[in-house]
Amino acid sequence: MRPDLISLLTDIRQLQQSGDHPRVVDLLSPLPEAAGEPALIGALAASLAKTGRTIEAGRLYEQLGALVPDKANAFTTLACQLFLQAGAGDDLDRVAPLIAALPAPEPKLVTALIRALQARGNVDALPALLNRLSDETPAQAFFKANCFKAIGRMAAARDCLKAALAHHPDDVMLTVELISSARAMMDFDTMHGFDAMMTPPRTPFAEAVFTHQAALDRLYWLDDPAKQSAPSADELRLRQMAKTGPAPRPRRTMQPQGKVRIGYLSDEFGNFIVFDVMEPVFLAHDRARFEIRLFGYGSRKIADKRLGALEPDYIDLSGLDDQAAADRIDAEGIDILVDLKGFTRNARLNIARLCGAPVKAVYLGYPASVPGGDFDYAVTDRLVTPDDAKAQYREKLCRLPETQMPNRAFDAAGIRTVSRADVGLPADKVILGAFNAPRKMTPKLFDLWMQILRAAPEAVLWILCRNPEAQRSLLAEAARQGVTSDRIFFIDGPAPHPVYLGQIALADLALDTLPYNGHSTSADILRAGTPLVTMRGQSYHSRVSWALLKHSDCEDLAAGTERDYVRLALQLIGDGHRRAGYRAKLEAARVISPLFDPVRMTRHLETAYDMMAERARRGLAPDHIDVPALPR
Repeated sequence: MRPDLISLLTDIRQLQQSGDHPRVVDLLSPLPEAAGEPALIGALAASLAKTGRTIEAGRLYEQLGALVPDKANAFTTLACQLFLQAGAGDDLDRVAPLIAALPAPEPKLVTALIRALQARGNVDALPALLNRLSDETPAQAFFKANCFKAIGRMAAARDCLKAALAHHPDDVMLTVELISSARAMMDFDTMHGFDAMMTPPRTPFAEAVFTHQAALDRLYWLDDPAKQSAPSADELRLRQMAKTGPAPRPRRTMQPQGKVRIGYLSDEFGNFIVFDVMEPVFLAHDRARFEIRLFGYGSRKIADKRLGALEPDYIDLSGLDDQAAADRIDAEGIDILVDLKGFTRNARLNIARLCGAPVKAVYLGYPASVPGGDFDYAVTDRLVTPDDAKAQYREKLCRLPETQMPNRAFDAAGIRTVSRADVGLPADKVILGAFNAPRKMTPKLFDLWMQILRAAPEAVLWILCRNPEAQRSLLAEAARQGVTSDRIFFIDGPAPHPVYLGQIALADLALDTLPYNGHSTSADILRAGTPLVTMRGQSYHSRVSWALLKHSDCEDLAAGTERDYVRLALQLIGDGHRRAGYRAKLEAARVISPLFDPVRMTRHLETAYDMMAERARRGLAPDHIDVPALPR
């Protein structure tokens, strides 16, 4: 360094020690020589940071990381910290590969950077950063696996968790996450291990895994209402929020007269299943008697694409925390708040807990009790929740007289004609359609399907499974059970709903998942006119398909045992005339069944709301309600 610059640097350091950082910036910013001297660049960066010009400081530290390779770790880390502090998105995108390439990046910094990039939607930069987190550290492995899942890298998530468990085999949370990932990937070895672990008598470790499993994940394998109501990870999380967070508002008094104000709460007011089935209900509500608000905490952009005539009813909560969202709901004077999520992905049940609405109900999204959310009622029907289910619910049951599941009216134009050649299916085989999400497929269920295929060589199985690795796992397990790959086909990428229904109509017979039935999927199967074989279970989620079939005059398609499920499928595979008879019944049901009468279903739901409101007006505690059926 030149002598004059050394002298300048001495003066700069004295100014910095005295706290005169603005003077340092004034001296160095216009000086061309500062651009090539690391010491002067560092001094300017430090003073810029002290004066609040964090982005400029970060860019200088980023420059220093390239100029001084032996200190790149420190300088690039400083740059990233300043960009994070400033929320400098473009700079974070640029520095992310540099952080990923450092020999020893700080895990806390990597984690913070990953969160910032996720918020920006920069998925491409994440894998390299995630791979810098350690599989040997449980907290890092847990975070890493969940991030991989969030970007659709299920195999990477599973492999990370397996590596972490090799070091920490008794870690409950890692085990819970591995089970969830294994189900998505159809990892039969892991799923079989989980089933064995959950077979009584359970070890204390198994009980801990059970308690920390997500409530929805339990339903994929458990058909025991009493055990489903045991505390879950979701309930524990919600109760922790109640313990450490703000207290809910006192419940308001129900207004004595006037319109009942109904608020629906969800993140799925857009291109999601819940909105697809609830939209006709929202539109059919009697606006002379009810005021409707749709409180959405999901993407406003997605909601705007679908709201249409419902746009004036929509209130965006997406930018609000739970307390502010609850305050916004209460500002609307809602009489009955209806949560449409329950214990499902991205639910924010704490919003409902904090609200002061006179009545709170949970409906549709989650087919079981939702303890911890301060709900008065669970809206169901008499088939999915018979009288003996009342003891398993923390809420009171409000049972609709026919079906709890809303559906659109049947429209033949909504089903596109599709040929077997269009989707690569053989013309001379009986097609067995499995149209539910793979996560509902248990090893035991797959065993039943393989029994069916081994006994019926004229049949092939057509499975909705789009993940290539999960497909390979299914084919490998089928081969292990003596079923060759030419008898299993996979449904290709997602299709518009009319095409999807046309694909379902191609199947000669649909096979339901057990114990978690298809719900909206089963309704779609019946809408398409395809006979559905199911089994009537013990719980809400395992009785939906039977209830739908009962309303379609096809109740005998619901078996009572697994053995009967296999026997019934084989009988129908071998009897095309009988299958045609069920198709005729389903075609008639599409016109006359309450399943496809959204206006009638909405009137029953409105009666339910009236009955809830009347109890509240009279100062009566919530109690079980059976809604009377309208005359037909």
